[in-house]
Amino acid sequence: MRRSSFLTRINTLCCVLILLAAASAHGVVAGDNLLELTPADSLFCVRINNLDDTLKAVDSYAEGLSKHPMKLAMLVTGQLGAMVGDPNLASVDISGDFAVFGLPLHENPAPTFVVVIPVKDYAALIKSNSIFGEPDEAGISRINSKALPLPALISMAAPGNKFAMITTATQSDALLFIKNDLSGNTLARNLDADERKKAAESPIWAWSNMPAVSRQYGAVIQGGLAVLKKTLETMPQNQPGNPDAIIKIYADVLTTLLNETRFLSITLTPSADLIRSETTIAALGGTDSAKMLTASASSLRENKLLKYLNDGAMMNFSCKTNGPFKGLNAKSIDIMMSFALGDLSEEDKKAIETVSSKMIDTLGEYLAGTVGVDKNSTPPFSYTYFAEIKDVDEFNKAFDESTELWMRLSDVFLKGLGMETTFTLKRNTAVYEGVAIDSAMLTMKYTDPNFSQAEILNEMYAEGFSYRFAIVDKLLVCAVGGDSDSQIRALIDTVKRGGPKTLSSEIVEAHKLIPNADSADFFGTYNYIRLFEIAGAFMPMSDTGNMQMPTIDVPSKSNIALAGHIADGKITTTIALTKKHLMEMQAAFEQFQKQLAPPQPPQQEELLQEAEQVVELSLEPAPSN
Repeated sequence: MRRSSFLTRINTLCCVLILLAAASAHGVVAGDNLLELTPADSLFCVRINNLDDTLKAVDSYAEGLSKHPMKLAMLVTGQLGAMVGDPNLASVDISGDFAVFGLPLHENPAPTFVVVIPVKDYAALIKSNSIFGEPDEAGISRINSKALPLPALISMAAPGNKFAMITTATQSDALLFIKNDLSGNTLARNLDADERKKAAESPIWAWSNMPAVSRQYGAVIQGGLAVLKKTLETMPQNQPGNPDAIIKIYADVLTTLLNETRFLSITLTPSADLIRSETTIAALGGTDSAKMLTASASSLRENKLLKYLNDGAMMNFSCKTNGPFKGLNAKSIDIMMSFALGDLSEEDKKAIETVSSKMIDTLGEYLAGTVGVDKNSTPPFSYTYFAEIKDVDEFNKAFDESTELWMRLSDVFLKGLGMETTFTLKRNTAVYEGVAIDSAMLTMKYTDPNFSQAEILNEMYAEGFSYRFAIVDKLLVCAVGGDSDSQIRALIDTVKRGGPKTLSSEIVEAHKLIPNADSADFFGTYNYIRLFEIAGAFMPMSDTGNMQMPTIDVPSKSNIALAGHIADGKITTTIALTKKHLMEMQAAFEQFQKQLAPPQPPQQEELLQEAEQVVELSLEPAPSN
């Protein structure tokens, strides 16, 4: 129990460090002290620069999000004060850089956690408080603190003796190794230049050594998947799907992540109005992942499809159809094949891969799409899609081949999801302004008797998905939805006029949130408020027909922005979440929840209001004398 309590505190501190970020950042300096202290074979390292500014930035972002806010500064400084036995943190450099890293121990599956704290004067810290014992000949002191129920150790750390390192008393070898035997084998020497820059400049930086994680936990993870598979097989099936296929997908993703990834890193940068995260996955050299994540030399040509993305959309997206796109598409086909039931011959698999590759080869440099809310349609959304075409004749041939192949093999795949579909395609359904329009209809039906939501979804999808396609000046335009015929005609008119003259205001704003978003390999916006509107339209009526659809009345002009860059065997994805959108999400969720909750008796409503008032009064600060 004592060990668990100590590890809980260490884990809490790690989580706090991961969630922190700073409004300002340090510059890169030669010989980064924290990276010089961190062994290269660490399982992970979490670093926060300038703790004081970080806490202020996080509290500023959190302000107004809760009726009963708790200042993160109080929580973190209180935790640190308890660890070092000094609530005032007189000897701790609160504006310094903090870190936590984990060392692998082969005889123990749990890593050794080491917390690194910047100090003003290590000797003064040790002498100032009775919780620290006398240093032994190696300079290591025992900590006897109620805040750390499990005995812990603290040690002065080179270089500069400006850091104190804390770990459990049973892991004194870790402190000795770090002080005396690193021999330069540190993250400072092993990280590439970009990652060293992130570690020093980013408000918060978290890094994972994937080869070390694979060596330490690969067998455990694979064993966990085997247990999960057995559990899925024995559980009552109330969801569609093939347990073998699901486990295979998890296994393939995890195996690739463990065996082909060099590192994974995350940075967080919040300010008063925005929190931005950046995730980088770097592949090991020579692996399939490294080859896939090497973008071909792209042109500097402007992505003209961005102007077709709309304000008011639930989701907008655009991407380059370069080498990584082809590789990711091939991976998605492999995943789809995992759900195939019955006989899928090698010839069929090869045909799927060939047709998919042929289709992509006919595309130009960019594609884009937008998904909007359409409550008058069934399903209650619309979808428009755009793709540049290099060769119209070859595209049409590849499209016909893919349609024929899909119609022949769809049952093999979709029965694995508990579904059956029909897809009909008609060429030259109409001609508008000299442009031929093709049409298609997709119907979906869940047939798995164990899927509890089948009846609801079948009712929602009863009318099917109506498609309209056209190619205008080597630009494929597609409209999906209840009003697809009028939509495709409007799109043809827009393309013939040269397209919109400017970007929509929401796309312009999203570009401002993410640096270099205009050169990204993929870019998008996502709006949770509009997603709630679609979800509300999906809600079923009760048997009596009295239940009303939940309605969301939260005007939204903000979005979550996303952009990704792929190069040199790395994929870096940046996500920006504004405080404004987070508050809109909060308001929408509260409306949604209240409408779904059963009505409360008047007496209970009054009691709840009185209880809230008591809580609010108890949280108010006491008046000063």
